[in-house]
Amino acid sequence: LNETVWPPQTTTDAFINRPMRAELGLSPPERRVGQTAHDFSMALAAPCVTLTRARKAGESETIASRFWQRLQAVTPAPVWGEALAQGKRLTALAGRLSAPAPVRPVGRPAPKPPRALQPLSLSVTDVETLYRDPYQIHARKILKLDALDGLVEDPSAQDRGSLLHEIVETFAATYPEQLPTDAHGRLIAIGEQAFRRFADAPEVRAFWWPRFLLTAGHFIAWEERRRGSLARVAVEVFTGHRFPLSDGATLRLSGKADRVEITRTPTLCIIDFKTGAPPSKAQVEKGFAPQLTLEAELAARSGFEGAVGPTPVEAVLYMKLHHDGKAWAKDKPLEFDGESLADVANRHLERLLAHVEALRSGREAFVSRRAPDYIKFASPYDHLARVKEWAAASESDEGDGA
Repeated sequence: LNETVWPPQTTTDAFINRPMRAELGLSPPERRVGQTAHDFSMALAAPCVTLTRARKAGESETIASRFWQRLQAVTPAPVWGEALAQGKRLTALAGRLSAPAPVRPVGRPAPKPPRALQPLSLSVTDVETLYRDPYQIHARKILKLDALDGLVEDPSAQDRGSLLHEIVETFAATYPEQLPTDAHGRLIAIGEQAFRRFADAPEVRAFWWPRFLLTAGHFIAWEERRRGSLARVAVEVFTGHRFPLSDGATLRLSGKADRVEITRTPTLCIIDFKTGAPPSKAQVEKGFAPQLTLEAELAARSGFEGAVGPTPVEAVLYMKLHHDGKAWAKDKPLEFDGESLADVANRHLERLLAHVEALRSGREAFVSRRAPDYIKFASPYDHLARVKEWAAASESDEGDGA
């Protein structure tokens, strides 16, 4: 019962005015108002009637209809108040139909599984995940959950990285000591063979192959600069060592190096190839990217299987496989302010063992996204951890966790 809604407001027809309606024998617009009043009076005679009006139309206040205002004027105040009270009960019931149920935000997962279920074998890449997003280790190694491969997937940046790794590793494995006279041609031939598995993806040949040709030239020039002081190189070599824990268990730490350069001294240089951005020096120093330092510690203790026995590591470095020649000029080993590589490697190992002890004792939990500032990509376990539900509410907590 809002004004202009009931009774409805009469309108003038833009095409047929009132005199024309009369000449045509059509009823005047007011007749519809009379019919509405008749229907309303009939409905009002029912035993139980509910009169309603909307206080707002959109964002605008409305005016009660003249009938509503007249009814309020002639009705005794107690009777009108009782009618309004009954109406409020009905509107309250209607509001409850659309009222959302109370939501209790889910907390950040922080499971503490029994030590008997916790993994006693970690790779150096697992260690990075253990510091940044321990929940991934919990889901993959304890719950034994693995993400399913997509039914149809386009070639990704990860595929490109694996492809370039395979090519340069095959080349170094084929020529571990001396480079052939036609090194560039041999590398291109290896690349041709590797690219064949993407024959059904023409975009790979169109975009990746030209960049590989540029990368190949820079790689051979880089190889020629480095091979002079080397006895040989080894690729995709494993290393591992066992460390006793305070509860009597033994942790096996392992790693696989992309490339190990063995000098005539002999000392070692461990190189990890990247197609994306390598970890920063700060990330390595803080221990959030300890892959190379831990591999250096393992090499000093156990060497590399099938390549070399326990040998000190002189240098570690990340090398970017890129088509831009500027990237190949940045082949300086990682240097640490005031610490030797051996000291940093030992410190990272001690930190790892202390962290594993804390997890096994229950002092630490397998927290989801423990250090979000060091996580660049979404995890396949983020949905399992319900990250989107708690991340916005605990944004400040994430900053503290980093």
